Amino acid sequence: IRPERFLKLAAEISEVFPGEDERLYYIPRCVYNGKEVAPKGKLYNQYTNLVKKFRLNDLRGKSAHNVEEKENNDCNDDDTSVANDLAWLSIRLEPWTTVQEKWQATSKYRLAILQKQETNNSRKRKNSDQPPPDKVSDYIKKYRALRSPDGYTLLELDFLQLYPQSDINLTSKWTKFVQKVLEFSPSEIDGLADESPVTILHKFAKLFEPVILNARIGKFKTRPTRAEIAEGLVLHVKVCKYPVQSERPWLVLQQIIYDIYTPWDAQIPAVIQMCKKFALA
Repeated sequence: IRPERFLKLAAEISEVFPGEDERLYYIPRCVYNGKEVAPKGKLYNQYTNLVKKFRLNDLRGKSAHNVEEKENNDCNDDDTSVANDLAWLSIRLEPWTTVQEKWQATSKYRLAILQKQETNNSRKRKNSDQPPPDKVSDYIKKYRALRSPDGYTLLELDFLQLYPQSDINLTSKWTKFVQKVLEFSPSEIDGLADESPVTILHKFAKLFEPVILNARIGKFKTRPTRAEIAEGLVLHVKVCKYPVQSERPWLVLQQIIYDIYTPWDAQIPAVIQMCKKFALA
């Protein structure tokens, strides 16, 4: 059974039983904290158990295909047109309309490469003998147009390519999100009484209990305070990944507001429960 089939079955179970979270039934293979995490969930576990029983009774061969077949990359590295466009983007800044056209023409290829690099980076983090992981700054240096004042708009084009409808979700869901935050928050938190976006995000972040994280400072594991969780949420722009102390609130925002789920999302019970609590549908 392919991953897509598991995802479809899990979604259908959630539709039939509204109280059930589909992620309890199937979570695809992902990378978390630099380590590859095997697929899991009730459906997947039942399937693998049945396969084992069939093999023990010689009802299924041992050379069966792996459940997690990797998607074929239909981007051709040798495509002359794409290669020429990428070379052009690495040195040119104008005309801007041409920059945008070539950026969109190479989107599929560039995004596929970035996903491959994330997998390679996870291996590098686990093996100290490997070269250091690629940095976001390396990507920005690679394409000169990204360093222009309007370079951020190119990243927005990539976002729209990956998630076509998610860009409007913030404005369409914000009012209901604010209502939920105020409903679950004490009437006054640290003197924050207004409903500005920054205040709402501070209040939302402080709904998460401080927990001990795997990240370490020296020999000690860290336990960020609520204030540090809030700071990491508001100042996320400082880093390329979600700040480790604010990963939980950022994942909830990503999923309940933007409806974005990726193979790299950490599967954290507190996040799943908070998503149910903040359901904005």
